[in-house]
Amino acid sequence: MMMKRFVLAAALSLGASWSTAHAEPSLESCSSCCLETEGSLSAQMKERIDKFVGERMQHGHIPGLSLVVLREGKPVYVRGYGSSNLATGEPMTSCSLVSIGSTTKSMTALALMQLVEQGRVDLEAPVTRYIPWFQTADGKGSSILVKQLLSHTSGMPAKSLLEGTTDAGALERRVRSFSQLSLAFPPGQGWMYSNTGYAVLGLIVQKVSGMSYELYLASHVIHPLMMKHTTFGPPEGTTAPLAQGYVWTRGETRPAPMLLAREQHPAGSSTYTSARDVSSYLAALLAKGQGLHSRVITPESLREMWQPAAATSATGAYGYGWELGSMFGRQAVYHDGSVVGSGSMFILFPEENLAVATLANLNGVHQQELAKGVAALMLGAEPPPAPPLVYRPPSTFVPDTSVWEKYVGNYLLPIYGVMRLYVSSGKLLADWTYTTPAQVLELEPYGDNDFVIRHHLGINEGVNVSFQSAPDGQVYLLLDGQPFGRRL
Repeated sequence: MMMKRFVLAAALSLGASWSTAHAEPSLESCSSCCLETEGSLSAQMKERIDKFVGERMQHGHIPGLSLVVLREGKPVYVRGYGSSNLATGEPMTSCSLVSIGSTTKSMTALALMQLVEQGRVDLEAPVTRYIPWFQTADGKGSSILVKQLLSHTSGMPAKSLLEGTTDAGALERRVRSFSQLSLAFPPGQGWMYSNTGYAVLGLIVQKVSGMSYELYLASHVIHPLMMKHTTFGPPEGTTAPLAQGYVWTRGETRPAPMLLAREQHPAGSSTYTSARDVSSYLAALLAKGQGLHSRVITPESLREMWQPAAATSATGAYGYGWELGSMFGRQAVYHDGSVVGSGSMFILFPEENLAVATLANLNGVHQQELAKGVAALMLGAEPPPAPPLVYRPPSTFVPDTSVWEKYVGNYLLPIYGVMRLYVSSGKLLADWTYTTPAQVLELEPYGDNDFVIRHHLGINEGVNVSFQSAPDGQVYLLLDGQPFGRRL
């Protein structure tokens, strides 16, 4: 959990981008969004859910959240809590648009599998069959198979794009730039969550279909499932119910900027959607690919997406666009999403015909665990305990900055490259090069060897940092007490 907490705000592509008339249906008024349909929940269960959600939102400092609960494949509780905009007092509703992040990867995988069903893409084929010029700096990119991109076993490095471009050529330029990257491991010989790999998948969809990634998704996934509020990039027009994103930093809730990066749409940089639309999407998946009016994938293809393709831990696995594992004694299919200012969590229990999702205008583990807690209530289980708060009050410690000299230098972090620690203007700073552009993290001192990360966008906010010297003179960087990197 420590590693995931450290990269939570940066592990996925961040920001929002382009919206198109093709991908942006007209938005309905919020008054039409109340969804309590067949099999509605009892008043007692609704009260339990409402109480639980309210407590966890307060605990996690979440301004606004929308919830989706499906039982027997039908939406039974879809509603908003809190505020979509603290400045205006606008409430969060089931129509409020939130940038959901990497739960988009399941949609990209679905689109790719549609092309597989049509015989236009072969999962066993190399990427170069569809993108002949594709290559990496080490010359190994040509051996990557399509299925390895889907399962994060390609070796493509785990890079994150914070801000980029918004024109039509953005995605292809991004993939061409991967010729400067080297693989983290030979294709098929490891697992690493990779936004870069899903950017390549998006370009395959674009090349094979002959239309932009965004238009293909709109035409073959979003519109067929009647997801009337879903866009790529923030919707145009002032009447759209767009939730303001927030970050929690230095003990305060602050508005998050809107960061643009069309080249990472397939990885989830800026898919804006509502709880209402998510209920339609999850309902179709529980119905084995059958939407209300049309089918978007065959049961056989969906079953393949939900088969373990790579182990991610002793108990977890990754399929194609979905994580797989056990929750509360049931087999679960799930994925979280996180961008600067918002996030989401989708959980399906196919055998129980049950699904739960959350969309929040503040990212982090709290809204993800909240979704798990609601799922537990629906399954008659005890919700997991709330994640501990990582906030420490502002430090009153007066540091001896000369002590920091034994910490400065370049540290090699597994997966995430090199981090430079240095002193500037009386502060201990770190360059976080995992993101593009690189970010500067401040290490706030609470003691000579006790620091907390602070960042204006909330990236890795609140993570505890310390250092450990080995007998051989090697210095190790510790995060939350666990070794995470060594000084070069």
